[in-house]
Amino acid sequence: MLNTFLHIGSHKTGTKFFQHKHFPNIKKKGFIYNPDDLSQLVLDLMKADEKDSIEVISLIQKKISHYEKKGYKQLLISKEIMSGDLFSFYESKGYSSSNGFKKLNKAFKNPEI
Repeated sequence: MLNTFLHIGSHKTGTKFFQHKHFPNIKKKGFIYNPDDLSQLVLDLMKADEKDSIEVISLIQKKISHYEKKGYKQLLISKEIMSGDLFSFYESKGYSSSNGFKKLNKAFKNPEI
């Protein structure tokens, strides 16, 4: 099973420092950080409406399975978008942080946040 860690990265809290200086330098066998394909799906999920989020969650779970088969044991995703847009938190699109967290929990099956 792939242990998943989601660094929500609230805006204006030094997230970019961790993303550029710390997380990429973690050298651990079986560890993967912000893979491009999965990172894009997380972005899609956070902006998806209810109907589309079901499809995106399915794609995320397929990618996770792919990484498990490749031998990865730990996954770290660090994206500010998981905490919403800096100014409106996507409220105009019906986004709420609790709704976003519920989608993330479904997609990653109880990640560490």
